[in-house]
Amino acid sequence: MKVNEAMTTETVVLNKDARVSEALSKMNELRIHQIPVVTGNEYLGVISYSEMLRRRSLQLMAKVENFIINTPTTTPSTDILDVVKMLRDSGVNALPVIDKKKLVGIISRLDILRKIESIYDLSGSRNSQIMSDNPIVVEEDETTDVAADHMRDLGESEIPVVDKNGKLSGILRMDSIVAAVKQGKDRVRYGEYIGYSDKVKVAAGSISDSPLSVKLFDPVKESSELMAKHNVHIVPVVDDEQRVVGIVGVSDILDLISPGEEKEGVLIEVSGLTPDDDDLYDITYFLSSKFTTKFAKLSGHNTGKLNIHVIKYKESGGIKYSIRTRLMSGNISMTESSADWNFGKCLSAVFDSYEARIRKEKER
Repeated sequence: MKVNEAMTTETVVLNKDARVSEALSKMNELRIHQIPVVTGNEYLGVISYSEMLRRRSLQLMAKVENFIINTPTTTPSTDILDVVKMLRDSGVNALPVIDKKKLVGIISRLDILRKIESIYDLSGSRNSQIMSDNPIVVEEDETTDVAADHMRDLGESEIPVVDKNGKLSGILRMDSIVAAVKQGKDRVRYGEYIGYSDKVKVAAGSISDSPLSVKLFDPVKESSELMAKHNVHIVPVVDDEQRVVGIVGVSDILDLISPGEEKEGVLIEVSGLTPDDDDLYDITYFLSSKFTTKFAKLSGHNTGKLNIHVIKYKESGGIKYSIRTRLMSGNISMTESSADWNFGKCLSAVFDSYEARIRKEKER
C-alpha cells in the first residue's frame, strides 16, 4: 500500500503569521495534534501540541512561526511500511505528504490504523499480547495538572480516569485540559507544561469524556476500530470489575508491523532522539547491548525486538527524561517505563525491572 491510499488530503494548514490561539482552537475543534505551517504554497514545518505545551509560559498571541518544528516528510508514492518506520523513529504523530515541493496531504498514525487490515493481519492478536501492563491512570478528584504531568511523561494525549474504587469512569484528553485552561486568558502557564497561572484547580473527572474500554483477551482488531472511530490514541483494557489492567495504544499496534525477515539477535529500535544526541545514543546502545545479552541467557530467546522511545523536557532549569519501552520475543511481550534527570539511570531502571520480571517468571 502507498501513502496516497491512506493519507488525509483535506489538510488543515496555518500561515506562519497565524496566532497560537488560532492553532490551539483548531487543534481542539478538530481533535488533531499537529498542523502544517505554510507561507504561500511553501511548506515550512509543523506546529505540534506537545511542543507548544511544554513551554513554561505560552503567549496566545504569539505567531506560530516561533513554534515550528521540522519533521520528516514523505511522498504520495512512498510505501506505507516505510512511513510506519519513520513515524516510529521520529516519535511524531503525523507526517506531511509533499509532492513537487507542495503540501498535498498528511499521513497520521490514526490514518494508518484505519487501513491496518490491508497492511497487517491482526486476526491472531489479542490485547493481552501487546498492551502496556503497568497502566498510569488519574483519579477523578485529581487535578488536571497531575493528569498533564502524566501525559507528558508518557508522551500521550489521553489518559484513563478512574473513580475512588479504581474503576474506569472516563478518558481525559489533553485538548479538554487546554480548553478549560485558556478560557479568557492571553497567556497560559503550568510549570513546564500548562495550566492556570492563578493556580485555579480543575478536577480531571469534571472534564473527562465517556469511558471507552476493551477486555484482556478481546481481539486487537476491536481496539483498533474503537480508537479509529473515536479519534483517540489509547484505549484502556479493563477486567470484569472495570478496573484498568492495561492500555493498548496506536503505537502498540503499529509495533506489530515489522518489515523484513527476523534475524538472529534482538532488534533495538530507538525513537525520540535527534541526530545531535550522540551521547544519549551511545548510552542507549551500550546499556541495551548489555541487557539483551543477559536477556538471551535468562530467557533462552535469541531473537526479538526492543522498542525504546525517549521524551525530553525542560523543567526547573534542567532536562528530565521519560523513557517508554516494549520488549517482544517469542511469547514474551512486556512494557516498562521510567523517568529521571539522569538518562543512564533512567534507562538502567527500565532494564533492571525487565530483568526482575524475567527472573520471577523463570522461577514459576
